[in-house]
Amino acid sequence: MDFFVTPMGADIFSVVALRNIAEWMSHWIGLYQQGVALCEKNNPGAAARYGLTENLSVTDGFGGYTVQQYSTVSIRGERRATQAYDQIINQIPSQVEDHLAKYVSDDVRASGLHLGDIPNLRSLVPLAQSANSPLSELTNRDGLTGGQYSQQRNYESIINQVGQRLYQNCING
Repeated sequence: MDFFVTPMGADIFSVVALRNIAEWMSHWIGLYQQGVALCEKNNPGAAARYGLTENLSVTDGFGGYTVQQYSTVSIRGERRATQAYDQIINQIPSQVEDHLAKYVSDDVRASGLHLGDIPNLRSLVPLAQSANSPLSELTNRDGLTGGQYSQQRNYESIINQVGQRLYQNCING
């Protein structure tokens, strides 16, 4: 089975991109199916010999989305997106439903498509890039200090949750 995920920024361009992705997928799938049909018409049995099928597994392969790189504030002890980001983030579920739901397996619940949010990791990303190291493997020798350790643990927890949700969607798809 083939799957795809849409990592999104908390910006209007990512929201608009959902429609563009859906249009591109629809166009590409149509061209692929036409090509296989034409191959079969002109060379009976060739598609089967090469393992080509008219139905692509990716048509039911939308595994979900993540939202990343937005700023948060603490409101009554809870970390939340700032109001400007929140307005955009609140549009995402309905836009995913409008544009990508047709690519979701019947066994995956719409509520399970939001795989999780990836917080702004501030200096951890450039630190990992400079050290040529995954974020989870950064150490004090790479320049990791103070509060970055808790940021690193938080990131690992979030990525594990995103991975688990994606895995569930894939095995249910």
